[in-house]
Amino acid sequence: MVTLERIKSGQVRAEMELINSDPYFNKITRGKEIIDLKEALEEIYDSEGLGTERYFVLHNDERIGILEFLMENPQDGQTWLGLLLIGKSWQGKGLGRQTLEMFLAVMQERKVPRVRIGVAVGNEPAHHFWMMQGFKPIASNKKEDGREIIIYERLV
Repeated sequence: MVTLERIKSGQVRAEMELINSDPYFNKITRGKEIIDLKEALEEIYDSEGLGTERYFVLHNDERIGILEFLMENPQDGQTWLGLLLIGKSWQGKGLGRQTLEMFLAVMQERKVPRVRIGVAVGNEPAHHFWMMQGFKPIASNKKEDGREIIIYERLV
């Protein structure tokens, strides 16, 4: 079973450890295999500026991942799951699916009708995962850095 722990300021190194555990994900989503402290802080600052909620995903009280979501994206008014990252050594054990199920239950409690997620083109494992979880592609978009993403949506 997984649980959530709200991420507090000053925990950036713990976040970086999880983020940098999967160089493939970083390469696809950020264009490099490892992010440094400055980049991590900028990403957190930008997320906080939008009003995201950030959590560590815990399994048996061990931090194994990160969940980040935005209740109302100012661009489209929709709820977005910005990041569901499970540390590399914990992948393939059903913990991402469990985390998603918990997230969807929270969204149901908050009366959210649907959620969206953007997946980088080329991140085939993620596309497969999200489609297996009932997400449907609805559009594509280019990020500020020029990388293309596929936007998926699922009813809660």
